[in-house]
Amino acid sequence: MERSRHWMEQLHATELVATYRPRRSWELTWSPGATLRSALLRELTLALCPRRPGGTCTCPQKALCTIEQWWRGGTSKVPMPWWLTVEPGAGCRVGPDQPLRLTLRALGPIPQAPALVAALQRMGSSGLGKARTPHDLEQLWVRGAGTPRAVVREGRRVGQMPAPGRLADLVRSPTTQPKRATIYLRSPFASQSRPTVALWLSKATGRVRGLARRLGQRLPVWWPRPDDIDGYVQVRWHKASRRPRSQPGRQSLSGWLGRIVFEGPCLEDYTELISTAAFLQVGPGVTYGLGSVAVRWDEPY
Repeated sequence: MERSRHWMEQLHATELVATYRPRRSWELTWSPGATLRSALLRELTLALCPRRPGGTCTCPQKALCTIEQWWRGGTSKVPMPWWLTVEPGAGCRVGPDQPLRLTLRALGPIPQAPALVAALQRMGSSGLGKARTPHDLEQLWVRGAGTPRAVVREGRRVGQMPAPGRLADLVRSPTTQPKRATIYLRSPFASQSRPTVALWLSKATGRVRGLARRLGQRLPVWWPRPDDIDGYVQVRWHKASRRPRSQPGRQSLSGWLGRIVFEGPCLEDYTELISTAAFLQVGPGVTYGLGSVAVRWDEPY
């Protein structure tokens, strides 16, 4: 564990958790992260880019635009340094008795951080979903350097954004070597064919390297090759699907859900990677809320 942990001391991140209370009930789409992502980007565009009132950029310095560089620019090898998680999941209903929670995590410094907080406040009052249901921002908690602090409470600013904290402090890792780790895929892991554990681990490793490369760093991230790991892992995959409103039966989606159970001597080599993957999310479409995982650690030996 110590051999692969030193690189986490070099990266810094921030976690924002916004809780919205809908004024009336509505059903989340089967891509709720895309809905909230579009709403947040719209509010940021209106606040930071006066040359784009209709959604089309007419700025002569588009290559230097903060929105284009940080919120839109990204490739498979150099991903965008932020990602989303939406709770409850796709197809669930939210309402006055069931709040909506949006978690936004970012690696490195957040440009225009005050504008981001203001956009999260306006996003709820402008309305979310197809019916533009208004929401009240109950609270906005931020984890960074130091202890978590409330920035917005009951729709009012009560604090300032903290500086980014070390990734090693934000990632929830077990203090002792666990006996078993169960990884639950809470949102679809995008893959055309049935994925393997080696594929999931390689995607997690590639995401760590890509985010470090985004910040201009080349970290000596080390994990053993997962070629002979199948004997220590139990996997249950099923194709993600949804029930369409207009047609009977279920419609298949391009993603996989399920769980991965690590047990045995191989777990010690991948404990830090699994903990980091739960924070960073794994796979394509993480800025749309895909690739979210939850980890349960069983008792140590």
